[in-house]
Formats: sequence, C-alpha cells, structure tokens
Amino acid sequence: MDQIIVNSTLNGNKLISTVDAPKNLRKYFYSSELSVYYNTKLTADKSILNIPLISTILPLSWLTRTDIHVEELDKKYFESMNLIKHEFNRMFPRGRFTAKIKVDDLVENKTSSQETAMLFSGGVDSTYTLIKNLNLKPRLIMLNGFLNFHLDRAYKKYNELLKKIYFEFAKREGFDINFIDANTSFVLNNTRIAHDFYRIIRGTTLWLALQFPLVLLGLPAPISIGRFNRLLIAASADSTHDYYKHPEASQPLIDEKFAWANLSVLHDGYIHRFAKLDLIKKYLENHEYQIQVCNDPTPDRLNCSACEKCFRTIAPMVLKGIDPNKYGFEVDKSTFELMKCLLESKKFSPLVIDSFWKNLQYLIPNNFEENLCGSRDFFVWLKSLNIDSIQKKNTLQKDVFNILPYYLAKLFDACYYSAIERSLIPILDLKHQINKRRSN
Repeated sequence: MDQIIVNSTLNGNKLISTVDAPKNLRKYFYSSELSVYYNTKLTADKSILNIPLISTILPLSWLTRTDIHVEELDKKYFESMNLIKHEFNRMFPRGRFTAKIKVDDLVENKTSSQETAMLFSGGVDSTYTLIKNLNLKPRLIMLNGFLNFHLDRAYKKYNELLKKIYFEFAKREGFDINFIDANTSFVLNNTRIAHDFYRIIRGTTLWLALQFPLVLLGLPAPISIGRFNRLLIAASADSTHDYYKHPEASQPLIDEKFAWANLSVLHDGYIHRFAKLDLIKKYLENHEYQIQVCNDPTPDRLNCSACEKCFRTIAPMVLKGIDPNKYGFEVDKSTFELMKCLLESKKFSPLVIDSFWKNLQYLIPNNFEENLCGSRDFFVWLKSLNIDSIQKKNTLQKDVFNILPYYLAKLFDACYYSAIERSLIPILDLKHQINKRRSN
C-alpha cells in the first residue's frame, strides 16, 4: 500500500525532516523537506524530532486516506493524534478520515521540567495570555515562517527587527524566549489541496480547517525536553464562535488533546478579542511594549498600520482609549479615512464581519464624543452602518474556482484578483500617500 514515509535528522540546532510521498501525492508538495531552525541546543531523540513534520502533513494524510510510516514516534503524541482525528471527523464528516500513523517503535518520553511555555506572537491574543499568566513566568516561543518564509530575502530585515524587539522585551521583563524559524508554508501546496478537497473542508482554507494548531503546537516539541511540560496556546476565537458556519481548527476540543511525552496543552483566553483589551490596557500603562499583528509588514516597521489586520486591532484599541501610536502603530485621522474606504469596498469576509466588525459596532456608544487619533467621525459613521452591506460577496468566485480543473482555476483566480486589485486602486493610492507622508 502507498504510504508517506517520514524521517528526521539533526544538524546542530537545525532540524531537517524529509518526506517520501507516493507519486500520486507529489502534486500536493512544494518541497519534500521541512527545515526548522531553533536558537537553542536540542536534546530530543527521533521520536520527538519527527513531530513537526508529521503535524504539518497529517491533514494531507487524512484527506487522501494515505498512511504515514515512521520508524520512531513519541507514544503520547501518537495517541493524541488519534483523538484529534476523531474530533476532525466530527467537524468534517464528509472526510471519513481513516488514515493511520504506522510506527515501528513507540517511545515513552518524559521531560523533567515543571515549567510553562507559551506560543507568543506579540499579537492581542498572545499578549493577553502572557499578561494573564505572568505569575507562571512562561517561556516565550516565537514562530517565524509558518506563513511566510522570507528569512533570506525581502523579510530578513523585518525578522531581525521582530526578534530584536521581543528579545529585548523578554530580557527586560525576565522571560526566557526561543525563536523558531521554519519553512512550513513551503512544504504542502495548500491551495491545491483546498481546491481538490473543498467539499470536505467546506470551502475554507486548509490552514484554518485542519493545519493551524497542528503546525503551531508541533514545532516546539523538540525544545520541550528538559525545559517545560505545559504549553499555552492563545485562543483566536471565543465561546460564541460558530464553528459550523466558520470552521476553525484551533479550539479547546482540538488543542487540548495535543500532547507528547508528559506535556499538556492549554487553550487559553477563550473570550472575545475585544474583551482582552481591558487587561492589556492596564498592563500597557506600566510597561514598555509593542504589539505585532500585521499581515503585510515592511522591513522597518512591526505593523504597516494600513492593512485589514492592523485596522481590526487599531479600531478597538482606540475605542478602549488606548493610543496605538505608543505601542507599535502609526495612527492619525487619515488611518480612519482609509479604514472607512476599505470597509466600503466590500472586500471583508463573512468571518471577519461577524467576528470583529459587528462586535466593534455594538461597543460604540450611541453618543460617541471621544476623538483619539481623529477617530470620532469614523466611529459615528460605523455605528449607523448596515454592517451586513459591507460583506464580501464571493460565493460565486469560490464555487467557480473549486469546480474548474486546478490549472484553469489558477488562471481564473489570477484574472479575478487582478480585477479586485484594479478596483482597489483608489484605496491603494490613499495608502501610498499616507505612508509617503509618514516616511517624510
């Protein structure tokens, strides 16, 4: 029977894991090698070292019903993946995930440490989890490259900036910190997998549907031995999230089943993003800190202060009376003019509208008088807006993309997004003018 064969080797602080995939699955791989760089010495054996790659490719194994074969694997991890597979079968019943991890030698590992670590990004969710758990002095683990691996290209300077800022923060506040750089996003062709199996994962992305927590929780495994036996992952949604309408893999039922050795995982901060800002505000008043949320950063700034992800952080901060200019953003009245233009362009997904902008609209007082960063006119406008009218209408585009053969679908998508970009020219021009003014 065709199998995906996994093997891992260690070269100093660099983990190299390779995949030997059956011919019919090779179209789903960009690369047969996962490279992970750790900024600390590794002492884990192969049964632990195999965890990052297996966690990355398990979604493909399940979707294609192709077993994974590995010589050594941690016993607790092996058992936890079966539990998680059961939960994903409930979330995506069309998948009928039956693929197995076949292991020659199951190893029982143990870490002697009783310390806590946490996945840390500098964003709102992980900042809240850090502040909430300050008494534990958690080890901070920053993952770079799991979405964009540009360490030796355009984003090398940005990654150096990010590491410098948070290394200095950790040193100042007395936290241990580890940086992990991985080419995870260049192992699987997530777009093709999502295209070919869109009926199973209900039209969402592979990352959100199946991969997100597996990758994030799997990467720190090799540094855990002797360092920590508890790992916190910040919740990115809250208890009101509709997982059927908006499938999302990272949730307590999934994350807290993830385990290896004698380590446990806690899904922390299962409340709405905006509610977290109250605790964050108190912390910011007495600490030097920068928040990092941007999806489109420039080499010399943590945040562009002009993308949708920045906007849905800036707006609630200002509404809570927090000046973003003190904590990693550049915000003035023009920021809110651009924010309004982007909302009116109707490019936001239903998930973003439901989870963020509707909640923000509800929090705006009826008689809003504050004008921090020149925001008053925007909030008055947003309060009276029919919020559903700005939702992106892209069902037809998704349906067409998914029913076409993959290569035609890519051509169709290129044309579609070219048209989208043309429609955004006025907004992009405004963004360029604002950035040019700030640079001067």
